[in-house]
Amino acid sequence: MSNLKAIALFAGAGGLSTGFEMAGFDVLVASDVWEPVMQTYEYNHPKTTFILKDICKLSGTEMLKAAGLKPGEVDVLIGGPPCQGFSLANQQSRFLDNPNNRLFKEFIRIVEEIQPKWFLMENVVGLLKMDKGLIRSEIIRLLEERNYIVNDKVLKATDYGVPQIRERIFFVGNKEDIPFKYPDATHRPLSAIEAHTSKFKRYVTVGEAIFDLPSLNGGFGEDEMDYDLTKIVKKGTYASMMRKGSKKLYNHKATKNNDNVIERYKYIKPGENWSSIPRDLMLKWRKITPEELAKVCHSSLYKRLDPDLPSITVANFRKSMFVHPCEDRGLTVREGARLQSFPDTYRFLGNFGSQQQQIANAVPPLLARAVAEQIKNCIEGKQFTGEDKQAFA
Repeated sequence: MSNLKAIALFAGAGGLSTGFEMAGFDVLVASDVWEPVMQTYEYNHPKTTFILKDICKLSGTEMLKAAGLKPGEVDVLIGGPPCQGFSLANQQSRFLDNPNNRLFKEFIRIVEEIQPKWFLMENVVGLLKMDKGLIRSEIIRLLEERNYIVNDKVLKATDYGVPQIRERIFFVGNKEDIPFKYPDATHRPLSAIEAHTSKFKRYVTVGEAIFDLPSLNGGFGEDEMDYDLTKIVKKGTYASMMRKGSKKLYNHKATKNNDNVIERYKYIKPGENWSSIPRDLMLKWRKITPEELAKVCHSSLYKRLDPDLPSITVANFRKSMFVHPCEDRGLTVREGARLQSFPDTYRFLGNFGSQQQQIANAVPPLLARAVAEQIKNCIEGKQFTGEDKQAFA
């Protein structure tokens, strides 16, 4: 059977696309409106046609023409509408009139025009609380009106081998009356002893994800460098999987900090945050009252990652000022990419700030692959027996 055909909307830097390609899909066309992600996407997915365009001005006909397909011939349409309006961290924009909260309707419009056999739409879990759950209900209603059966679920990235505590909601549907079951977890928070007897693997930790990357020794890294040959990587580990096929290390570069910021880092132990920093040092950052300081100092600000645990959710790690587990500096772009499960062969382009934002916005490829493999199994008829179908009827 030839590879299944996919089209990607809101493609970003390519996290979803990478996961689907890992699962054996060909992503023929991708689209986004932000030029830096086009640079990154085209570099890493040279066989995919990229359309740089506002989705409100994009038609399904245009995407089908670029793919050389007709309505109904696309196996799966994938994408994640921008989530600013749904984020629980963005309380002031969580109302129905926010344009960012209506971009999911553009996704549904393209579904109607392309008529894919399957679709996958993902977003932040804050969507579930949007307008007391009405946004979720509206998404499902609109898709069901277009003759798709829809199944939604919140998945945790850590459960699928991603070294990061990140939750996303997925909506998967098809118009072929095929029941869909989300992938079972492959990883659990096990002790080393439990891991020997469990059918699950242990959660991947920050230390396991980035330990082999070169120490920066007080510097801030380079966009291209050699691996540290003194750091031995065992076969079958997360680090060896990330390194596969890579000869050079790219994007191992962190934000340059001033002396005041570096001094603050020294007070923070693994797992701690801004609250461990002496107040006088924090006030050098901004002359504000303690009450105001408490409001802006959220729990991820100046968070030093614990090497023995998965990372907290990777937002923009420069703005949150995530701190390296051992060194007094922020994370590099490559370290952020490792925590998101992008392989080292994946190079991020655009200016430094845009690279950090591209990683923060991405769907972890390993999480995307787990869902993509389930969709592929359904399409190829490998997932369900007659009893399973009856159970889902």
